[in-house]
Amino acid sequence: MGNAETPREKAAAEIIAAYESEFDRLEDTWKGLETKAQGTITVAGVFIGFVLAFAKDLSTTTPSAAVFA
Repeated sequence: MGNAETPREKAAAEIIAAYESEFDRLEDTWKGLETKAQGTITVAGVFIGFVLAFAKDLSTTTPSAAVFA
């Protein structure tokens, strides 16, 4: 009988190959998204730091009406 594959074994091998290919493609996509997210988080951290540094210098009292007159 030898090493002849049955139709079921051939189909299983093709399905596994297709899933491996899809996994590799999705893994590459995920790596790209993760890299973009790291850059975005860095920029957001810089802006948050700026806002907090700016906000500490703001007055906590409301301005008087004389300022707007």
